Amino acid sequence: MKEIVKNISFVLLLITAKIGFAENLATIKGKVQDNKNNPLVGANVYLEGRFEGASTDINGNFVFETPVRGKYFLIVSYIGYEPYRKEISVTKGRLIDLEIILYPTVLKSKEITVTASSFTTGEKEGVTLTSLEVVTTPGAAADVCRALKIYPGVQQVEKGAGLFVRGGDVSETKFILDGAVIEHPYKYESLTGAGGGVFGMFAPYLLKGTYFSTGGFSVEYGDALSGVLSMESCGMPAKFASTIGIGLSNLGGIFQLPIIEDNFGLSLSGNVTDTKYLFKLNPSSTKFTRFPSTYDINLNIVYKLKNGQIKALCFKESDETGAEVETPIYTGVFTGKNNSSLYNFQIKYLFGERFGVTSNLALSKFDGQQRLNILDIDRKEQLYQFRFSMEYEINSGLTLRSGVTHFRNWVKINGRVPEDETDISSDAPLDTISLDWKPNKSSLFLENRIRVFDRFFLVPGFRFATESFSNKSIFDPRISGAYEISKKSFFRTSVGVYHQYPEPRYYDENIGNPNLKPMSSVHYIGGYELTTGSNLLRLEAYYKDYRDLLLNDSLVNYSNNGYGYATGTDCFLKRDFGKLSGWFSYSYLIARRKAGNFVELSSPDFNIPHNLTLVAKYMFTDNFNVGCTYRYATGKPYTPSVAEYNTQRVPDYQRFDVSLFYLHNFYKGNLTVFYLMVSNLFNRINIFDYVYSADYSTRTPIKGDGRSIYFGVSIDL
Repeated sequence: MKEIVKNISFVLLLITAKIGFAENLATIKGKVQDNKNNPLVGANVYLEGRFEGASTDINGNFVFETPVRGKYFLIVSYIGYEPYRKEISVTKGRLIDLEIILYPTVLKSKEITVTASSFTTGEKEGVTLTSLEVVTTPGAAADVCRALKIYPGVQQVEKGAGLFVRGGDVSETKFILDGAVIEHPYKYESLTGAGGGVFGMFAPYLLKGTYFSTGGFSVEYGDALSGVLSMESCGMPAKFASTIGIGLSNLGGIFQLPIIEDNFGLSLSGNVTDTKYLFKLNPSSTKFTRFPSTYDINLNIVYKLKNGQIKALCFKESDETGAEVETPIYTGVFTGKNNSSLYNFQIKYLFGERFGVTSNLALSKFDGQQRLNILDIDRKEQLYQFRFSMEYEINSGLTLRSGVTHFRNWVKINGRVPEDETDISSDAPLDTISLDWKPNKSSLFLENRIRVFDRFFLVPGFRFATESFSNKSIFDPRISGAYEISKKSFFRTSVGVYHQYPEPRYYDENIGNPNLKPMSSVHYIGGYELTTGSNLLRLEAYYKDYRDLLLNDSLVNYSNNGYGYATGTDCFLKRDFGKLSGWFSYSYLIARRKAGNFVELSSPDFNIPHNLTLVAKYMFTDNFNVGCTYRYATGKPYTPSVAEYNTQRVPDYQRFDVSLFYLHNFYKGNLTVFYLMVSNLFNRINIFDYVYSADYSTRTPIKGDGRSIYFGVSIDL
């Protein structure tokens, strides 16, 4: 079911696709040099928010054609130089010839340069993938979380969007938007929460960029054992624009209004989905009692100050579904309904040229219900959060960063849960849960970015946090380093301690243990990176030592006697051959844990030794684009008998996805995009797990869906 449902958000990627077609093309050409008149080879030149662009040749020259009309920003980026941005007026048949000079950037030990295991998206110079590359990745369904699964270090465990990072489960990755922590980052959350959900909560057209770390992240981020996804919402609208998207099961749109040019503006977007007709075209093995449906609405207001910016974000989402469930142990009807909202106020201000501050006030709410036989859970949450951070550049070789956070959480969970989470039959033994959890959580971080000498950088720091309910405090020292081998290559390393407090339900007196302490992991990471223009090669090796994990205990329900480790290597290669571009991602992982139900050191469910992704995109013409993605992963481990723990594996996972775009201008200023997406082109039925009867005599496979088709249109009004 999830393999089909993921297509419903594909229409959203077209809201940000700004490419066009005309009989007479405009030509943009020029030369890119540094401030000493030396040509820059491999500089990336493109129109902002569009496919058209080129890389400079050995003489620094570039040329490309475009069918668009109107005013657009020309962007030029090159590693080690300040990005170039200039508004140009493009008209029918016009030749635009430019002489462009880029100025060197004073190399500072910024986090993205020094910190290992990080990937970025957006339109800034140096990002791993642009926003357009993310949303047009075949098989990603224009979903940020699904697109991030193309990166090494993220295992293909479930059918949904859950991020399992380097041998960690989905709960070990923290989500942040504009400085506000997002406790429920997925739509259509899974029954136990162990698999995340079908989609990420935030559509890519709402985001200006992302920072995704698979380990070794800064002390700025805490309460996460494995990874961090930090997202930044869109800023000031550059011009008035409105777009509507219509798909097989989706209607969405975005309205952008610069009220005061370059000073005050807003963006309003919304999306409604009903999958009834989607499943009529693409039958699913899932028998729905209520077809999955969702809506979301977002308002983003930006006001620029003389030396800063004020941003207010309001977001609301609701999703609902129902389906029949049949296993060898039980049958029943599952219903789920979730409502999420976020209200965030952020201010950034720069005092002079060296001292800047960022502050957040946020309120997030969540209301969820899940029903299946004896399982009957109502969950309400409110999270009030305050964040303040500062950065002071003492000199060109030393920058100090510090910050504090305070969280006031209220979690109320009531209902019934089975004693054995694998048996949810109507007559199964049950426990009641009644949790009213109101803890305060505070933290402080401090780090220095130090240029030790010309090519060597260090970022030492620490993080201190305390939580009132458990009355437990943590101290996390971390250090990252980078050595610049050449202007195009780096060696990076990172060592650090990471803690994470258990989820609220584990503190319940009936089904948990109020005396649990935080879990911990220690990261050891080393890697190499080579960047030439838009091409990128990254190799990394890592080891993670887990301690104080939650382990089932017959006396106190759960204890902190669990432990484990994860080790592996990651490889990422991105190449651009003009009209043909693509990337290769591979991960090797060995993970073992004694935690949860596993009373012996065993392979966890998310131990997937081999993960491989190949993505290719080709522009046949200026108005026709084709992309494909191939994914391979070792089969998920499963337990075949009572006396064993994940000793066998399901068949290996394989899938091939294709997407096609056709672009047309029906009138001046209009862009209409027609698209077709085929998921699982070769109709391979992947198996993700087996559910056994109580005596292990029979089993039912958990299957993915076969081939599915989705199509639609996006129209710039």
